[in-house]
Amino acid sequence: MPIADGVFLLAFSILPSLLRLYWVLCTMAAVLALLPLPGLAGFRAAVILSACRGKLVDMKPHKAFGPLSVSLLALCLLEVHLVRRYLETVLIMQYPPNARMHGIAYLYGISYYLVVPATLVPLALLQRLADGGLESLLGRGAMMGALPSALEATLARLSALQWLGVLAFVAGNLLQLHSHRLLANLSRGTQSGTYRIPRGGLFELVSCPHYLAEIVIYSGLGLLIGAQRPLAWLILAWVAANLVLAAGMTQAWYRRRFPSYPSRRKALFPWLY
Repeated sequence: MPIADGVFLLAFSILPSLLRLYWVLCTMAAVLALLPLPGLAGFRAAVILSACRGKLVDMKPHKAFGPLSVSLLALCLLEVHLVRRYLETVLIMQYPPNARMHGIAYLYGISYYLVVPATLVPLALLQRLADGGLESLLGRGAMMGALPSALEATLARLSALQWLGVLAFVAGNLLQLHSHRLLANLSRGTQSGTYRIPRGGLFELVSCPHYLAEIVIYSGLGLLIGAQRPLAWLILAWVAANLVLAAGMTQAWYRRRFPSYPSRRKALFPWLY
């Protein structure tokens, strides 16, 4: 066997374990950063850098088919979400000319969007790659033409819980789009770098409805594919832990900057936190 083929097969054989380890470590890091434990200042600073976004960047210390067709549906939904976020970033959001992102957050973002799709791929496909290499898929190119009908059949077979996941995914995207539009409207007609208190929508209840929407989106993916890919729940655990951390910092930032900030407005979850 050529060395390149051997390396390829080895990489795909250990990929499931590496994906599991990635999400466990990410989630544990965010949870530890939330706990007031002594001696973790440097570690907490590094984790906070991955959670810093937007206005918080200045707070940095000196993220055959069968089960395969469900995975394809989840990957298609994820692609819709990412395309929506790209268009939203380019066409709707308003960023000041001096906006910047820390290198740690940038590198983590790249790794995140490489790992998430790989996590949603079913183990059977990864095993097929490990056993037969890339040719085991390339040799099945004729199957690609059957994907639309396979996805249509998948929709017909979805359970009530999986349909709930699809609806949660759609609702989360709509909530996030609406919240981002409200944030973008705050920046229009104001001086660069000027912030105002967000109003309207779920901003009346929480400081970060766009973060809440992200959690709803990944909860939907978990309900859709969690039975086939339990690792999807680890993605949700990491997203939730990371955004709880970011929302808490955002809430504190608003309260420091605006003495009149609504005292009853929670950080992330209405009436709870």
